[in-house]
Amino acid sequence: MAGDFMLVDISSLRIHPGQTRDYELTAKLDDIIYGGERLSFDSPIHLQLNLTNIDHVIHVKGKIQADLQLKCARCISLFSYHLETEVHGEFHKEKNTETLNPEREDYVYFYSGNTIDLTDMVVENILLDFPMKVVCCEDCKGLCPICGTNLNEYQCNCHENDIDPRLAVLQKLVNTSTGKEG
Repeated sequence: MAGDFMLVDISSLRIHPGQTRDYELTAKLDDIIYGGERLSFDSPIHLQLNLTNIDHVIHVKGKIQADLQLKCARCISLFSYHLETEVHGEFHKEKNTETLNPEREDYVYFYSGNTIDLTDMVVENILLDFPMKVVCCEDCKGLCPICGTNLNEYQCNCHENDIDPRLAVLQKLVNTSTGKEG
């Protein structure tokens, strides 16, 4: 998914409890499929991380910056989206359940040897911070529900007042209650 750029050598950190190290990484991350949509990265992601060995558990905190190419949920146009989010996780030596904190189980990852792979943690933190519905701009007008024209680019001649004939009786009731004729 990301090559060796998301691997961090923790050999000296691992053997010195209480030690802290700062890392800055730039890594290429492959596209992610999320909610049936493809999340494409415009450029490599940038990570600023602080790793601390607390009782032989490597605690990771920091920031992720990424630029993604996304499809607007309203008008389906592609646009660039800048994401900045916090990242955190705990890396435990193999699957040692004795050191696990049940309250932080969602942020627990495992490693073996002298390297940790940050890929899963980074992807999960990006997805956790990702908006449920992405739009190209706050005032995106979307697509015309009748002809499908992107209303941000063109104005169509469709009439949004076209009513399903099965619901015409309800429209008459609304018009009567508001004093409109129709």
